[in-house]
Amino acid sequence: MKLVPIVSLCAFIGFGYGLRLPSYIKNCIVSDVNFKECALKSGNDAIPILIKGDKTYNIPPLDPLILPAVSLTGIGGLQLNATNLVITGFRDTELIDVGASTEKQNMFIKLAIPLMDMDFKYSVDGNIAALPIEGNGQGKIQIHKGIFSYGLDYKIGEKRGKRFMQVIKDDIKIEPKGVNFNFDNLFGGDKILGDQVNKFLNENWREIMEELTPSVNEVIRALIRRITGYILQKVPIEEIFPDS
Repeated sequence: MKLVPIVSLCAFIGFGYGLRLPSYIKNCIVSDVNFKECALKSGNDAIPILIKGDKTYNIPPLDPLILPAVSLTGIGGLQLNATNLVITGFRDTELIDVGASTEKQNMFIKLAIPLMDMDFKYSVDGNIAALPIEGNGQGKIQIHKGIFSYGLDYKIGEKRGKRFMQVIKDDIKIEPKGVNFNFDNLFGGDKILGDQVNKFLNENWREIMEELTPSVNEVIRALIRRITGYILQKVPIEEIFPDS
């Protein structure tokens, strides 16, 4: 398997059409015995700058990340609609693993985020873990010590005499050490019943996350696609992988 130079997906989102790597991102050569050390340092050095956003490279501010609306569905028939979603915690992201292969045409990154806070207005109806739940109000979800693994497979396309990566499959996996839920005003403001449901959600967070995982993964995957899709369409593969 031939490995090629990579910085990380965090570096990939820093490109614009015809632009070179930003000055705050250092490229690393895989043939160097210190490749992984170099790539991890480069990615982690770049993250604090990327989080602030960079208009030159079409990068929006990522902490806080504000989303107007997100819908989650659970396998038990749950429908959770969140609006005015504000996500914080990305500024503490650490890149802990990276890799790529030009022969297999794939790449991956692994990120650790100590605490991700999500605040939003919600409406919910349905069942989760066989428990009926309904209401609307202010919601909060906290993901503790989350490990986020993202990988993609690509093919090479040609446009205007230049070669570009085209994503054909991607996948994300989230592994938290803990999750907290809090939904105000459940069941029309019935505090006793609402407190009981919030307690149940927190005591059974693994089961709750298992039900929500397909939907949560799709939301995060869509966000990554939105950023990387634009980049990969505009930036030749030689700019991303100089040895390709």
